[in-house]
Amino acid sequence: MCEVYGFCGSHQVSLNKYTNEFWLHSKIHQDGFGYYLADKDQLYVNQNSAMNYIKGLNKFKFNSKLALCHIRFKTHGPASKDNCHPFIKTDIHGVKWSLIHNGYIEDSPAVSALGTLQKGETDSERILLCIVETVNSLYEHSYFTNTDEFLNTLYSKIEKLLSDLSSLGKTNLVFTDSLTNNMYVYMNHRNTLFFLNADGGVHVSTTPLSRDKWVPVEPNKLHIFNNGKRVNY
Repeated sequence: MCEVYGFCGSHQVSLNKYTNEFWLHSKIHQDGFGYYLADKDQLYVNQNSAMNYIKGLNKFKFNSKLALCHIRFKTHGPASKDNCHPFIKTDIHGVKWSLIHNGYIEDSPAVSALGTLQKGETDSERILLCIVETVNSLYEHSYFTNTDEFLNTLYSKIEKLLSDLSSLGKTNLVFTDSLTNNMYVYMNHRNTLFFLNADGGVHVSTTPLSRDKWVPVEPNKLHIFNNGKRVNY
């Protein structure tokens, strides 16, 4: 499997304390790495092991208020840039959705049908395409009188989709969108994803990345954060 790390904060902070530890895990997860600083729209992916670039990664200033990082252990497709996370897809209104995934899902007919739209071969990219298709359908087939109504319906639709996908396998997901600048977290395997509240925001990781008090993510629930605080819906 892979490992994921994400952060959503109230302001830009240095994440190197956590990313420097995170990249070291690529001793095992050697099939590519990537990061997306969503607040800067800065994406980087590489099909090689992060260990090959560890000095440069440790020197790089990971200053961000909304970030996703990923190290890959391939289960679907070879080590290539097209199979590296984070993935980014744009919905019909031009909103960018970015996603990282730790896990593996079996294909259903609906998921398989999206394979023609993807650049790589991973199930993770197809999960993101499922999310974007759900959002596009909401745009096209629903009418809303205000923003709150739209967002509450959006969150419910996404949670329902992820609940359905979780029946197909392990869906430990962290993703963002450029409309709200939310960080979304969903997992269905207990004690395989952890939260830390620090630095004016929330960190999420496959494994604790410091000696601080990381707490397990509640499974089978969509957790949403904006500007470092939990969004209730």
